[in-house]
Order: sequence, then C-alpha cells, then structure tokens
Amino acid sequence: MEKEFKTWLVLDYKTGNFRVTKKKPEKIKASDIPIDVRLNVKIPEQPIMKARGSIELDTHKVKEMMIESLEM
Repeated sequence: MEKEFKTWLVLDYKTGNFRVTKKKPEKIKASDIPIDVRLNVKIPEQPIMKARGSIELDTHKVKEMMIESLEM
C-alpha cells in the first residue's frame, strides 16, 4: 500500500527554525521560505502471525477433569 502525505515546510533561513503546517501559509516573514512537501510512503503489509505450540497434560490432571465433567 502507498500513501501520499501533503504538507508545507516553512523554513526561516535567518534563524534556522522551521515549522510544518498542513495548509499553505498565508502570512510569512521576509526570511521565511515556504516549501511544498509531498511524501509518498510505501507501507508494508503485515503478515498475519500465527502461534504454534503444544500443551501436555499429565494423566492425573486429565482424569480429574473427566471426573469433574461427569459429576456435573
């Protein structure tokens, strides 16, 4: 999957400060440089993870469970 992000980077070349805004800046200082930024980001699809394993119950525990289920 690919997604495009659109934003504006406003760089103040005198101070080195910058800010990011989603909308085109309307009021800028004389030292500001507005930069239209578009990023295309490829988002990898996550594989579905599966857990595998085994459970061992001792014979005594199985007998207890069977007796409990028969008593109900």
